[in-house]
Amino acid sequence: SDMAETYRVVTHGTLDQMAALAKRIISEGCRRLQVKVGGNVHDDIERVTTVAAAVPKGTVIFCDANAGWTPYQARQFADATRGIDYTFEQPCTTLDENMSVRRMLDKPMVLD
Repeated sequence: SDMAETYRVVTHGTLDQMAALAKRIISEGCRRLQVKVGGNVHDDIERVTTVAAAVPKGTVIFCDANAGWTPYQARQFADATRGIDYTFEQPCTTLDENMSVRRMLDKPMVLD
């Protein structure tokens, strides 16, 4: 097929706004979402948990930290979101840091 799957970004807002946007994106036929993370870990955990709860199981979610976390912060996030299906995108700055997180992660990780 000549088709490429893309995702749409669920922009930051209140938790209710993010849930509503995620639902709208899914209702428009998109099945892949990206949530920007990489700031305050606890806020990001709430955001991703809210978005994941708002969309059907099987929706592909990318959590893109844009290299914004230390390995410790990335592991905190991963531990707290273990029950959510997502792909972790570029949690830390260096390859070594990302690999240290990857070794304990039970989810896919992509680096860009």
